Amino acid sequence: MHEGVHALIQRDNKFLLLQRRFPPFGWALVAGHVEKGEEPEVALEREVYEEIRGKATNSKFLFSATDPEGCYVYKHWTHVFSCEVDRDPILNYESKNFGWFAPDKIANLNLTKVTKQILEHLLII
Repeated sequence: MHEGVHALIQRDNKFLLLQRRFPPFGWALVAGHVEKGEEPEVALEREVYEEIRGKATNSKFLFSATDPEGCYVYKHWTHVFSCEVDRDPILNYESKNFGWFAPDKIANLNLTKVTKQILEHLLII
């Protein structure tokens, strides 16, 4: 089973989304794999740094969920956290763009499946 983390990063009533360069294509939350033996909270901090060169602060666990259809060929278990970041994003090679979006603008974006499920669960869209 694949285990991951997703970061719901909010600033001024807008949410940070990254436009993915690789599959699954679309706009997505900062996210990534939990490495073997790694705690989800540590994975969150590492992924925020790796993907946007930011430091995750004020992180708060929101929920964990599984995707019964799987992510590619395996089941996907993710831990969702809210957090703040200490700077504007500096993107790595995985993303081609970023934006801070109000909830009413997010609904019109091409979101990745998991990001859409998370934002719907949290009643953001």
